[in-house]
Amino acid sequence: MSARRLFQCGVILGAATALVVVGCGQERPQAGSGPVLAGGSSIAPFAPASVRVHPLTHIDTSGPAPIIVLHFEARDRYGDTVKALGLLQVELLRQEGGLSPGIESLQRSWELRGMLEADENAARFDIATRTYRVPLSGPDWLKSWRESDGGEDAGGEFLRLRLVYETTAADGGRLYLDDEYLLGR
Repeated sequence: MSARRLFQCGVILGAATALVVVGCGQERPQAGSGPVLAGGSSIAPFAPASVRVHPLTHIDTSGPAPIIVLHFEARDRYGDTVKALGLLQVELLRQEGGLSPGIESLQRSWELRGMLEADENAARFDIATRTYRVPLSGPDWLKSWRESDGGEDAGGEFLRLRLVYETTAADGGRLYLDDEYLLGR
């Protein structure tokens, strides 16, 4: 290889190295706001900021007792699905008929403290759907409600699930995330 060719290769290699070194030294701007440490890095940038009951949630009446299969997801401030330890509280509300139409009554509530434990929390996370999958034992009347035509005696067309997930905020405090979902027949 000639000296001129070696010089050209050296110049190109040197310029490429300089671009890589300069590019790596620049900091990317951080989106969103949040607590920042002295070195400039965020505290828990991917902490949950919202929770949503997923449309995969359904009533399963194929077994001996009805089950509400709850699917929910926690999302960070960027909208990405995240795992989060927390206390899960769920309520099942049924529309009243008769003298007070439109009023809902609490039919059943569940509190799952196991979601605070890392192993149980991870076991309930469904990787394929990126949701937590939580089976909840339903009341006995749920099977007949689902199979009914939705008349006045059936207790309305929809049941409402209310979910509250108590977890840790980005600043280390307590954060209460909630959502509601209508279960149809």
